[in-house]
Amino acid sequence: MTRRLLLTLVAVSVTAAAFARDDDEDAQIAKELSKIARQGRGPHEIQKDKKGRIVSGMFVGQARISTALGKSKGLDTAQEKAALDAKAVFVRWLKEDVKVYTSSDEEEVILLAGKEGDGDEGPVEGAVAVERTSKKMESMAAGMVRGLELLHKEVDAENKTLFLLYGWDAEAAAGVDAIRKGQEGGKAPAGGGKDGKPAGEGKPANKDKALKDEKSSNTRAAKKYLRP
Repeated sequence: MTRRLLLTLVAVSVTAAAFARDDDEDAQIAKELSKIARQGRGPHEIQKDKKGRIVSGMFVGQARISTALGKSKGLDTAQEKAALDAKAVFVRWLKEDVKVYTSSDEEEVILLAGKEGDGDEGPVEGAVAVERTSKKMESMAAGMVRGLELLHKEVDAENKTLFLLYGWDAEAAAGVDAIRKGQEGGKAPAGGGKDGKPAGEGKPANKDKALKDEKSSNTRAAKKYLRP
């Protein structure tokens, strides 16, 4: 009986220690996400493989919070604007800061670091570059935006600013047919409700105008976007 009790206590202690480590890791990830979000609008933490192909990246959108109609309404409106801002940042980055290729059978989208004219070679034999101003690029960009994943939300009460940090990885570009045709696949946009609006949209306005600093993070999803 005593032996069984001791084994139970050891198991509980080990489990508690594991949970504590997980909590510490989550806190560190959340801290890192906050640091990136506070850098403001733009692409961040762009990672690439040895061939220069983009593997993943983070994109920050931000918006001013107006509390004229109450805090709740102001936050909902700011979240919608910040989400649109982050997506605009991503599309601008896609068109201006990287090279976009499709494989010859159009089954793979390949993003290369660097701008045109910097001497980089094509990523694979038979790859075809996509013109930045073409309709195909517009269609691809619209599809690839759907691969953005909300990682962190932060309210800066003093400056009345909302930051949204999204992640994107190359796997989201798989299946060029779905991307090119802009198929939704029935998936709700990251960070939003089923109707595509930010969570909480449509709720009665809260007339309380006092903002406070707030943070929320998807630490589990964020791990793959942070540098080791």
